[in-house]
Amino acid sequence: PAPIGVADYGLVNSSGILLPYRVRATEVVGQANISALKAYNPLFISPYSASMQLNAVLQENTTSGQQDYLLQNVIQFQTNQSTLRFADNVWNLTSPSSYMSSSRISGNGAVLTQAWVPPWGLASASLYSFSTGSQGYGLPLSVTLEISTFVTQGKVALAFSYSINGGKTVTYDRVLITASKAINASIFVNGYSMTPVGNYYDAEL
Repeated sequence: PAPIGVADYGLVNSSGILLPYRVRATEVVGQANISALKAYNPLFISPYSASMQLNAVLQENTTSGQQDYLLQNVIQFQTNQSTLRFADNVWNLTSPSSYMSSSRISGNGAVLTQAWVPPWGLASASLYSFSTGSQGYGLPLSVTLEISTFVTQGKVALAFSYSINGGKTVTYDRVLITASKAINASIFVNGYSMTPVGNYYDAEL
């Protein structure tokens, strides 16, 4: 199994020629209307699970240099039970030896150490993670995921939010990154280069 969806890699096709561009933003939003949802994979620990992810790269400029993070706002579905929960992750992409430290990031969640290493490098052996409790859903389902960021008193603040069926926007986790004194930070799409650990500066749903 592999993910499928839409992504912005910072490239535009101009008469068959790929031209790079850059976009900086303080917020990224993904929306989906779901009319049917079933999943089954006997190799998974939870074989009926599925997820929808809004992924983006945060670039932070600090007094000690540039730092990059992968941000994920995720809906985790249990399709056989018609339940869902929301989860967020923050991965450190600053260098292959970078990691997440519980003294440098705070929110509703905690820093976890993974026993496996995803494709974007050794930096991802640890991550910040939080998930809500489960709630029921019915179909059709309209969902919106949001990630926003701003700098306050030298810290990078992140907000992970969602709304269901056009209802009120719920911010379920507010995260502060205090690794170094931040000058500015933005969600960054960049078709000119890769992150220090070799993945794209892209935005994905």
